[in-house]
Amino acid sequence: MSDKIQQQLALAEQYMRAGALPDAQKILRKVIAKARASVPAWLMLGQVCGMQNLHADAEQAFAQAARLNPRSLDAQAYLGLACMQQGKHEQAVAAFKAALEIRPDLPMALANLVALLHRLERQQEALPYQERWLAAEPFSGDAHYSAGVLYQSLRQLPEARKHYEQVVALGGAGGSLYSTRINLGVVCYELRDFDAAIAHSRQALASKPDCAVSYYNIGNAQKEQGKHAEAIASFEQALRFDPAFADAHGNILFCMNYCDDYDAQQIHARHVEWAERHAARYMNHAPHGNSRDPSRPLRIGYVSADFREHPVGFFLEGVLPYHSAGCEIYCYFNSAQEDAITARLCAHVANWRQISALDDDAVAAMIRADGIDILVDLSGHTSGNRLLVFARKPAPLQVTWLGYCNTTGLGNVDYLLADAGVIPDDTIQRFSERVLRLPGSYLCYVAPEYAPAVAPPPCIANGHVTFGCFNNLSKVTEAMLALWAEILRRVPDARLIVKSRQLADPVVQQRYRDRFDAEGIAAERVILDGRYLDHAGLLAYYGEIDIALDTHPYSGVTTTCEALWMGVPVVTLAGEKFISRNSAALLANVGLSDLVAGDPAQYVALAAQLAADRARLAQLRGAQRERFSASPLGNAPLFVQNLEAAYREMWKQWCASVH
Repeated sequence: MSDKIQQQLALAEQYMRAGALPDAQKILRKVIAKARASVPAWLMLGQVCGMQNLHADAEQAFAQAARLNPRSLDAQAYLGLACMQQGKHEQAVAAFKAALEIRPDLPMALANLVALLHRLERQQEALPYQERWLAAEPFSGDAHYSAGVLYQSLRQLPEARKHYEQVVALGGAGGSLYSTRINLGVVCYELRDFDAAIAHSRQALASKPDCAVSYYNIGNAQKEQGKHAEAIASFEQALRFDPAFADAHGNILFCMNYCDDYDAQQIHARHVEWAERHAARYMNHAPHGNSRDPSRPLRIGYVSADFREHPVGFFLEGVLPYHSAGCEIYCYFNSAQEDAITARLCAHVANWRQISALDDDAVAAMIRADGIDILVDLSGHTSGNRLLVFARKPAPLQVTWLGYCNTTGLGNVDYLLADAGVIPDDTIQRFSERVLRLPGSYLCYVAPEYAPAVAPPPCIANGHVTFGCFNNLSKVTEAMLALWAEILRRVPDARLIVKSRQLADPVVQQRYRDRFDAEGIAAERVILDGRYLDHAGLLAYYGEIDIALDTHPYSGVTTTCEALWMGVPVVTLAGEKFISRNSAALLANVGLSDLVAGDPAQYVALAAQLAADRARLAQLRGAQRERFSASPLGNAPLFVQNLEAAYREMWKQWCASVH
């Protein structure tokens, strides 16, 4: 390289450092006109163009440098950056990998390649590069933060937590701990370490006191701890800082169902408020072109995040395989988490749609394009719902069913499917939808093939009765614990098993232990079990209890069905709300209405009386499964026949309506 060209390059570098980028570019282009093979000139031109956001020009310059010298580390690395800036993802990946062929531990290339592969949802491919970056820069907060994000996306949560905690120990990534604390709160929540989740979320608030997401995360953890009043207060704070935060508002509604502090009318009013605040702007009254033939086959669309190991998934196993040719079924799955139940359900549905990555407008457009006649919400205000799709009214008829025991609040959801046991005549005014009651039961339970045989009553071998509750711990209120303690005092030799995954958190377990201690119940009489059991193991565990104690005001549904199938009678306290009447309706279906209490004192008395009647416990254990199968609750073909008749009736009414 001539001295004159070197002088020109030095001058261009001075201009570049001084921020005189157009002047630097002019000099460099003159140099290149005279010395087109000058790799340093092309590299500097690429840098100058990049600093001016002229990314296409930068790409051309770096590509030329790489052609002149394929082993130029800077050329390959910066070419990747220029391509990345333009959204040329595959070219960027190739360039970064070429740079890493030259220098395997180049942090800039590793960091950008990991970020790019993560953006492309190629996390497994990114992992080895992430590990190389950590090896190259073990004390880099940015490297550990990236690893936390990557492992979190891969659901490798203990690894994600480890790396986020390392970011905290190092003082933060990029000088800020805020995002790390937010993510740590979410990871700890998913690991069921709820106190840690709350602590990290509160620390995030120290950096940003008006952060709605932090309050939302705190509320979620409090909800799982059964602290519903505190959770509602946290969600209210989230809503105060972000009035459009529909999920926070929806979680307030969800938590209200668990509390005795709100009557049914108050809860209904808050649901209507949710719809007015979050859904009204999306209300779409565009006409539907569906053929108004009352007898043609119907296209039924089910929308849920729970086509998996979840109560909704379990109950759908008694529905989707039994639909007739008169219904063409579409399922819109709003989750990326799949399991064996997902596979079984999918096998019965010709039209399976994955919608978790689509926004509400795109999902609504898909449903309209599919020509759905009746769209069925299976979530209500539970996690993963797509109620704002229903706000857009993509189908002529819309129904809510199964996943949420209350109204949606949405005026354009036409029907709510229930039965007379859960929604008596004098309560229909609490629902925004028209209540349509199915005969017998609004749901059907088909036991899995792996359900074990009914075990003998454990009281025979133990010499004492064992009560049990396998409901989600969020349903176990202070009032419920007091009633259980009273039952244990009435039956002095009895034991109680409380089984819930939340009890895996030692802090949560100790709080419930302290509550029983305060009631004077000896520790050896109460088993607080937080172990994870697969579904087969959970069903087998019913062999260790004689009587199941239901929760109130949020009664069991899946747990009640499973207990009854495993031969275990259930004692329940019925309330006035839909959410408080599920077990009562289920017990009525199998001829056990005498185990339904109308007030707390009767609940305690019924449990104690049943515990004293060992002969009846043995009789129920032997006969209950057969009675269950013969009831509307256990007859899937009959249930789906009733369900399709309801769909047909609402369709006929729509066809006859003014249009």
